[in-house]
Amino acid sequence: RKEIVEVFKKFNYKSRIEYKELQSFLMDIHGNKTKIAANQIESKGKYPVITQENDRTIAGYTNVEKVIDDLPLIVFGDHSCTFKYIDFPFVRGADGTKLLKVDESVIITKFLYEYLQTIQIVNSGKYERHFKYLKQIKVPVPSISDQLTIISKIETLKQKIQEANALISGCKERKKQILEKYLK
Repeated sequence: RKEIVEVFKKFNYKSRIEYKELQSFLMDIHGNKTKIAANQIESKGKYPVITQENDRTIAGYTNVEKVIDDLPLIVFGDHSCTFKYIDFPFVRGADGTKLLKVDESVIITKFLYEYLQTIQIVNSGKYERHFKYLKQIKVPVPSISDQLTIISKIETLKQKIQEANALISGCKERKKQILEKYLK
């Protein structure tokens, strides 16, 4: 998260980029907005179920045919303050999720998702509905080309972090193997 904040800071938004309230570019979802109860979520099924859990993207599966397919969009956990970028058909768990759909000619969904990862929502540590705060957050809206540049930089950064974590994990395993070999 800290590294992504730095990418946004490098574009120096405060002096040259317009900020708009999130609610000003939210759009209605076309088609289904299907929700299912937690007890209907299965371990296998045709479609993934997205909930507001913060430790995993997909909570399980369902065979419900009325999927949400007006994509891409962001699923916001109204209680957990989690954000999930979704670009595949899904069904949502009926547990306080909000669907954020934006006009991509103004702001790219992936850009908004990455930006939302950097913010602190009012009262996020308390159990309450947070969408009322989220709607009022001011979001930078640079040109579409700048948004694409920022997305690219963030994706490159995430890839490098993933590679570094894999290297670190491999070192720990190699150290364990060496210790086992020489301490027997």
